[in-house]
Amino acid sequence: MPTCPNCGAYIPLGESMCSCGASFRNYDYEDDSDFQIERRENENPYKYDFFNQLYHESAPLDLIDNMYMELINLLNKLDGELDSVSIYKTAAFFKIVKKTKYYDAILRAHFDMSNPSNEIVLDQTAVTPDFTKLYKSEEIKKMINVSEKELNSIFLHFNIALNGYEVIVYAVFENRGYMIDFDNMDLV
Repeated sequence: MPTCPNCGAYIPLGESMCSCGASFRNYDYEDDSDFQIERRENENPYKYDFFNQLYHESAPLDLIDNMYMELINLLNKLDGELDSVSIYKTAAFFKIVKKTKYYDAILRAHFDMSNPSNEIVLDQTAVTPDFTKLYKSEEIKKMINVSEKELNSIFLHFNIALNGYEVIVYAVFENRGYMIDFDNMDLV
């Protein structure tokens, strides 16, 4: 069994990534390994370059496939798009952008690559909003003006939070915050 050049741990034949995060290629375990590597370098089976790069670097397919499916499921739940990916040690960090008619938001998630069967974790507290469209919307301005009169309270600002996979936007007044129901253009 080969050992990791970084930490010395034993690596099963055919694996190209150690639990410490080191990646390497093993050309000696099969006669046709050069053909397999060449074929992998010419294929791009994933939608996102990050996963194709892992594929080309011969990362374990079960790791790539699970992380990819976890990300696709998360993007679907959030109705968002992948913006970028960065890696630190054995973790992949995903920057996800959600764009709507009234606001945009950047969300973050991570995946611990030390175990291929791990789940992607959405960071519930790291949401960066862009309310430019919200402040420009005539519908929202009208709703805020009416609400200030009804509540007898001055509007202060907007806020954003995650509730599971649901992005919630709040209108914060002097006395409290109210969720915005964009479908009915009302405060809840």
